[in-house]
Amino acid sequence: EKVSVWQYIAKIDGLTDGEKIFYRVRSGNDISQIYFFRSAPRKGEMFKFSQMSDLQGLPDCHKTVYKIGLHHPDLILYSGDMTYISWRLDQWFDTKEPWQSDDTRKHAFFPCMQQQNGARLMQYCPFFLCPGNHEVDDLRTCTDIKFSQIDRNWNWSIFMQMFRPLYDVSDT
Repeated sequence: EKVSVWQYIAKIDGLTDGEKIFYRVRSGNDISQIYFFRSAPRKGEMFKFSQMSDLQGLPDCHKTVYKIGLHHPDLILYSGDMTYISWRLDQWFDTKEPWQSDDTRKHAFFPCMQQQNGARLMQYCPFFLCPGNHEVDDLRTCTDIKFSQIDRNWNWSIFMQMFRPLYDVSDT
């Protein structure tokens, strides 16, 4: 079954340090609500950041992420294991399909990172991601020592399909 995933990336030049930038996304007739983020702080100015990893869509991960969002970080670093099984669509997105349980919907990576109700997460600050071992296409790299020692078995094609524009073209 084919699934369409849309990604919008904008590059903004000429920002002033600490500037609050408002934006929304329009796609056809769909228009998002208005969000904002701040440009990089002035030199020496304090800022808040959050570092997360290994949520893997586990139960209650949405509660942990929500609490982080209530602190309104200026930057979020995520160091791997966004999902448990990267090739499962329902671990990344709310598919709106009847086979996806309500719990899986709220634990899926993107819905979890885009919570509202006072939390400021992915829509409100720079979000830097690094793939972990659970983002590899074949989890045998995590369970089979001989399999994991073969370089070609470490493949992040699903991760890179979603996040390739965030990486410099020379990083291939």
